[in-house]
Amino acid sequence: MDYYQFVYEMDITQRLENACIHVGGQENAEVTKCVASTSSGNCVAVDSYAHISEEKEKTREKKNRRQKKKSKAKDSENVEANEVGILIERGVSGKETDNKEIVNVQCQEGSANSVTSQKQKAKKKHKKTSSMQCSPLHLSNMHQDQCINHMPEVSHSKKCTSRKGTNTDDKKKTGIHSSNATATKESNTFDSYLPESEVIKGLTENTLIKGAIRINQRNYKEAYVSSPDNDQDIMIEGMRNRNRALEGDEVVLRLNSESEWKVQDSKTQKTGKVVYILEKVHQRGGVGILKSMTDQSKKFALFSPRDSRIPRIRIPIDNCPADFLKETKKYKHILFLARIKDWQDVRYAVGDIIEQIGVCGDLKSETMALLLENDIEISPFDDKLYQYFPRSPFVIPEDEIKSRTDLRDECVFTIDPLTARDLDDAVSCKELDNGNLMIGIHISDVSYFLEEGTPLDQAVAKKATSIYLVESVYHMLPEELCLTCSLLPGDDKLVVSVFLEMSLEAEIISHYFTRSVINSCVQLAYEHAQIMLENPEKEWSKDELPQIYGKYTPRDLSRIVNHLNRLAVIMRKKRFKDGALRIDQPKLKFSLESGTGLPSEYSVYVNKECHRLIEEFMLLANVTVAKQLTTYFPELAFLRRHSPPRKYVFEELRKTLEQRGIFLDVKSAGGLQASMCRYAGDDFTSQARMLVLNCLCAKPMVRADYFCANFKKAAKFGHYALNIPLYTHFTSPIRRYADVMVHRLLCASLDYSPKPNWEPDHVQAIAACCNKKKCQVKHAEEQSIELYLTVYIGLHGPMVEEAVVMDVKDQSFDIIVCSTGQVQRIYTNNLPFPASVMCKTEDDKVIAQEIEWLPTDNIPFGFLQIVEIFSIITVELSRSPVSMKVETRLLDPRGNSVNPLIKKGSSDTKCQGHET
Repeated sequence: MDYYQFVYEMDITQRLENACIHVGGQENAEVTKCVASTSSGNCVAVDSYAHISEEKEKTREKKNRRQKKKSKAKDSENVEANEVGILIERGVSGKETDNKEIVNVQCQEGSANSVTSQKQKAKKKHKKTSSMQCSPLHLSNMHQDQCINHMPEVSHSKKCTSRKGTNTDDKKKTGIHSSNATATKESNTFDSYLPESEVIKGLTENTLIKGAIRINQRNYKEAYVSSPDNDQDIMIEGMRNRNRALEGDEVVLRLNSESEWKVQDSKTQKTGKVVYILEKVHQRGGVGILKSMTDQSKKFALFSPRDSRIPRIRIPIDNCPADFLKETKKYKHILFLARIKDWQDVRYAVGDIIEQIGVCGDLKSETMALLLENDIEISPFDDKLYQYFPRSPFVIPEDEIKSRTDLRDECVFTIDPLTARDLDDAVSCKELDNGNLMIGIHISDVSYFLEEGTPLDQAVAKKATSIYLVESVYHMLPEELCLTCSLLPGDDKLVVSVFLEMSLEAEIISHYFTRSVINSCVQLAYEHAQIMLENPEKEWSKDELPQIYGKYTPRDLSRIVNHLNRLAVIMRKKRFKDGALRIDQPKLKFSLESGTGLPSEYSVYVNKECHRLIEEFMLLANVTVAKQLTTYFPELAFLRRHSPPRKYVFEELRKTLEQRGIFLDVKSAGGLQASMCRYAGDDFTSQARMLVLNCLCAKPMVRADYFCANFKKAAKFGHYALNIPLYTHFTSPIRRYADVMVHRLLCASLDYSPKPNWEPDHVQAIAACCNKKKCQVKHAEEQSIELYLTVYIGLHGPMVEEAVVMDVKDQSFDIIVCSTGQVQRIYTNNLPFPASVMCKTEDDKVIAQEIEWLPTDNIPFGFLQIVEIFSIITVELSRSPVSMKVETRLLDPRGNSVNPLIKKGSSDTKCQGHET
C-alpha cells in the first residue's frame, strides 16, 4: 500500500474502512447524578421524587449514609475525583481558564439539604445571588476557572476574589441548563463507538457532525468542534464525552438534545458527544514524568504528561527503568516519552515508555522533548539514500545547460536573512527598450535533483518541511543536497524562472516560465537592501558588502533593488486596496552565547521595507504559478487556500469590541483591514492597542491548508487573507515539499517532463501530510522561542515590563507583554499585596476588575486600579522555580513594589509597531 494511503482516504466510506476503531467499555453506562457535596467532596446519590413521604425520606437518607460509608474508598476513585487529581498533579490547581468553563459539581455548604424536590431545584436554578464564589476548600481541589460567576444583567461590581487571608463564599452557581444543573458522576468506561453503517448514514442524513476536535489547553475537560453551518462551536464536555479523541483528531459527533445544552453568559451553548473517530491525527503519546501510582501499586507506574490534554497513562512496571520502584525519587525530574496502547478506562490509558529523554530544565533535553511532543522526526537520512542524488561537488552537465535559458551573465542575486544558508529564491530586473521592466523571479530547481518515487523522495515527503528552532535547523533535504540546491553566489545553479514584463505602474504586460541556469553575483542580506533603499546613492566600500562576483557593482545592485521596490510599493498598495488583510504578531529572535548556547539577548523581528519588497514578488510568483496549474491540470493542481474565519466567533468579537468603543467591519478581509487601520498609530498606546487587536482577530481565523483541486469546488479555492481566488506555494522548494509538488506540475505544463501519473487522492494525501507536518513544526518553533525566552528570563530576570490587557475574566485577566508579544495570564485571587478585587459586569459578562490596593506599613495610602481591555499595566516576569514556564506578577501601581535591581526591558526589545 502507498504510504500516503495511511494519511488520507478518498471518500468517507474508504476513511471509515481504514479508520482504527477502538470498541471498548460498557455501552451507555449509567450516569449517576450528584446535587450535593459533603465537606470531603464526595457526592451523595439523590432521589428526586417530589412527594415522597417524610418517613420514607428519612429511611432513604439513613440507607444512603450507610451506603456512602461502605463505598467511600470506591467513590474516591470516581472520575470526578480522578479529574481533580489530574489537575492537582499537573500543577494547575488554583488556575483559571476561559469564562466558558463550567463546574460539574454545584458547591453547597453541606449535605443536609441533599434531598430536594424538582420544584425546589428549579427555583434555586433561577435565583440570583450576590455572592458568586467557591470556598477555599473547593478552590484548592479543582480548576478555579470552573467556578464561573453568573452575574446579573445590569452593570454592577461584584466581589470575585477576597482580601488576602479572608474566606470566600462556599456557594457557587453554574450556567448549566435544565436538568444539567446537577453534577454528574461519570462512568469509568467509555461508550462504544457507533457501527460504520450508522456513521455513514448519520453523516449522509446530517444527523451526525464531523470535524477536527480542539481541546482547551487550560482545561482538558473542554473540547470544541466547529459547527458545519459556521455557527457557534459545539462543546464536548468531559473526557468521557470526548470518547478517547485527542487534539486534532477528525471525529464524528452526535449533538445533545437542547435540554442538555448549557447556558453561559445568557447564551445557549450547544453540546455534543464523540461517537466515532474518523482519523487519529494525534500521535497518541506525550512527554512527561514517571511517578508511583496513588495506590502504591507494584504492577504499574503512573505517567503524568505535561500536556494536560493527554490522559494519564499506566505503565507496566517491567516497562519502567529497572530501579524505578526502589529509586522512585531519582526519576522525579526525568522526562520520558510514552505512547498509549489502549484506553478503555476514562481515568487512565495504558501504554509504554518509548524513550528516556533527559533532565527537566536542560536546554537540550527540553528541545528534544518539544520535538517529540510534536511527533517530529529529526533522525538523519540513511546513508543508503545518498545514492539517489548527485554528490558534491556537482557540475551541471553541458547538455542540461544547453536545454535551459542561460542567465549566468545577468545581474541575478539573492536577498535573505544575514545568516541564511537555504537560498531558495533570487531576483533580477532588466530595463527594456520600451520603458518597461523585465522582472525575473528565480527559484531553485529542487525537482531536478529529487527524483519522484525514489526512497529518498518518500523520506523527504514524510518530513514535508524544514524545522527552524532557535538554536538549530533540521533540514527537509539531506544537508549536502541543500547546499547543492541553494543559490549561493559564484556558482552555476539550476532554477525555474518566472519572467514578468511590467510597466512602471506595476501593471503586468506579459509573463512566461522557463527552466534556467544562473550564477548569482552576490548574497545580499536584508540589512544591505534596506540601506540601499534608504540611501540609493551611497558609495559602498569594499568591506561593507559581501563579495560581488562578475562585472556588476554596488551601484548596479542598488539601482535594481530600488526598481524592484518602486514596483513592490505599488503592488502592495493595490493589494490592500483590493481587499487584502495582514495580521502581524510579534516574533522574537535571539543571540546565543558561543560555547554554552545560552541566550544572551533578544529582540522583536521588525518587518521593514526590504522584507516587504521580497514578499510582494514571491506572492506574485505564487499567484502566477497557481493560475498555470489550474489551467493545465484542473484535477491535479496542488493549491493552497485560506477559508474565511469562523463567523460566529468573529461576530461575538465584534460585539465585544463595540462595547469598548472599537468598531470593526468583519464582513470581509478588506473591511477588517481598513477598520483596524483606523486604530493604528506611532505612539505607545496605539501600538499596544494594535497588539491586542491583532491577537484577538487572529483567534477566529482558520489555518490555511494545501489541497488537491479535484477535492474542492472552485468557489472554495480562494485565499481569505490575500483576497484572491487562486494561490499556491512555489518559492521555497528547499524547505517545503508542497513546493516540490508544484514544481513537478509546472514543469509538466511546460513539457519539460511528462504529465505526472497521479491520482487525485494521491495528491490530496500528500497535501494532508504537508498540512499535518506544517502544523506540528509551527507549534515546535513557537515552543522553542518560548523555551529560550524562559531561559533568558531565568538568567537575566526577573524583568519589569509594560503590558496591555487583552481579556478580563472573573478571577484573572490575560495580557500581552509589549516587549515580547507573549500572552500571559495574571490571577487576582492571590495577589502578593493586600488588595480587594471587584468584578464589573455587563450583560452577565465580566468587563473589568477593580483592584483596590490597600494601605500597608510602607505605603500609607490606598489606590483603586481599573483593569479592562486595552489597559496598560506594569508586570514582573520571572521563571517558575518548578517548571520551564514564565510567571507573570502584577506590580503595585503605587510603585513601591518595584525592586530597583530588577531589569527593565532594553531599548532593542521595545514594543514594535505592527503592520495592519
